[in-house]
Amino acid sequence: PGFKPSPADSASTIVLTDYDSDFVTYAVDAKKEELAVFSEVYYPKGWQISIDGQPAEMIRANYTLRALPVPAGKHTVEFRFDPQSIKVTDGIAYTAFFIMLITAFYIIIKAVRTKKNQK
Repeated sequence: PGFKPSPADSASTIVLTDYDSDFVTYAVDAKKEELAVFSEVYYPKGWQISIDGQPAEMIRANYTLRALPVPAGKHTVEFRFDPQSIKVTDGIAYTAFFIMLITAFYIIIKAVRTKKNQK
């Protein structure tokens, strides 16, 4: 995406600051614009990437790793797994659960009313 790699600057640092199954956060101090290569499998589907809260685009490095052009300076880089399919699945699951609750409530109310009418 228009990034021309140059030799790495040994004074630049990347520190893992937060990690969970669906997000990873790094503190980056780049002395110049650099290509940060992360030891994580490149899989772009569902991942939202940001640098200091601004959307960024990851690229593939060495066939299998993810990389990110990082501008000079101190930055927070965040990878967040937030695929649309999970949102759809959650919506379906919550809707089904709500329908089950309403059905169970209806069955209980109907059973109580039937019992009262039989007395």
